[in-house]
Amino acid sequence: MISVLHCPVVIANNSVVISKYLQKLGINSKVISYFKTWLDFKGDINLNLDKYPLPERNKIVKKFFSENIDFFKKFDIIHYHFFDTLTYGTSFGGWNAYPEKNPYWELEYFKNLGKKIVVSSWGSDVRNNSKFVYYQLKFEGEKNLPYPPLNTYNQYFKIWEFSKYSDAIVHGDSEQLNHAPYGIMIPIPFDPESYQITEYNNNFSIIHAPSNKFIKGSKYVLKVFDKLKRKYPKIEFKLITNLKHEEAKKIYSGKGIAIDQINFSIGLFSLESLYFGREVISTIHESEFINGDPKLFAPIHSVYSEQELEEKIEYLINNYSSTINEKRKYVIENFSADKIAKLYKDLYQLLLDNEKIPFIFNQKWLSEFDSVIKNKQFASNYYSKITDLLLEKKDYERLDFEISNGINLGDNIELIAKKIFSLRLRKKFEEANKLEKANKKVVNTEKYKIIYSKLSKLMVK
Repeated sequence: MISVLHCPVVIANNSVVISKYLQKLGINSKVISYFKTWLDFKGDINLNLDKYPLPERNKIVKKFFSENIDFFKKFDIIHYHFFDTLTYGTSFGGWNAYPEKNPYWELEYFKNLGKKIVVSSWGSDVRNNSKFVYYQLKFEGEKNLPYPPLNTYNQYFKIWEFSKYSDAIVHGDSEQLNHAPYGIMIPIPFDPESYQITEYNNNFSIIHAPSNKFIKGSKYVLKVFDKLKRKYPKIEFKLITNLKHEEAKKIYSGKGIAIDQINFSIGLFSLESLYFGREVISTIHESEFINGDPKLFAPIHSVYSEQELEEKIEYLINNYSSTINEKRKYVIENFSADKIAKLYKDLYQLLLDNEKIPFIFNQKWLSEFDSVIKNKQFASNYYSKITDLLLEKKDYERLDFEISNGINLGDNIELIAKKIFSLRLRKKFEEANKLEKANKKVVNTEKYKIIYSKLSKLMVK
């Protein structure tokens, strides 16, 4: 019997659902979950690290790992999720149980024990989230924007470490294949057994349930909501946040419209909404996906501007007709967890039989990583242009986000100058002074002074 251990974090309930259906196929599968989160997903073993500060987390993790090493050894396959390991990770505040060791020493340890190592990516673990800003700016009508780098500086090295030891890297959709050196795609699993067919709520509603309002482009959705609320006062417009998943599903099951993400893809929320027969609005950019990816033929409405979003909602309000069976059929045929689990079982068997896996290799990723390790600022053009634009817009939230993502990829002196300058524009003088002192060597360079002076003159104009 194949035995597999899923760890250490549960993202969108994926590992829990996969494990459940692997068990139905006769596989000994267990899930370790380090964090509960507001969604309240549970594995077979739960550490609930959410409630502990980092120093205590590290102690708990170290004790857990050392006391259960014999338990871990019983498994043929260690299946990591979200590019985190049992002893080191960056999700939900992070943990580092063995700071004296290389962060990814555990991968080599299990490899030397003869274990097969699989890692699943679920999105922002491999994707540079500058991509969200890029597509949101395009949604706003900006053109001729340079494309962002595939990863952040730290992601390149994390992904490389996993790629050295993993027997397989699995991506939840083909868009993620762009953000790692190699891999295969197995779609995200949908568990129909956890969804009640009976509608809890028959009132027509328009819902938006972002896991992260910034990343999901909620500001566009809420702006349109505010407009349409006045025009359609009898319709419920619902922003769903910080609810346990079981509670949120009761709201999803009503009839009406669901708005997923304003960026470039769809996620589990879209599949759930389609399963209940809702009309789904999102933004899908086909160029990000490989032919055959089921997300490319999802029965949704894709919008590419705020005007299109508003017009599409209004159209669906006035022309609503539920086609539950068609939508449910799409979800089941392409994402049903029993089919997805079978794909994982087949992958595990191939690995245990030492068969070759038909990976897709990504030369662009390898080229970018080569530039990173050679300290070439290949992405400076993106971060220079995008921060210029955001500074001009006085869009400080996204400016701070992109400056943070651009460190060690773009021109650090330029980015630090823009950060300090923007803090002063916001009258955050104390924070600006602290950042100046922390970067004294940079601030004293001639290059910094020239950049800062140019910024001052441009903003005066």
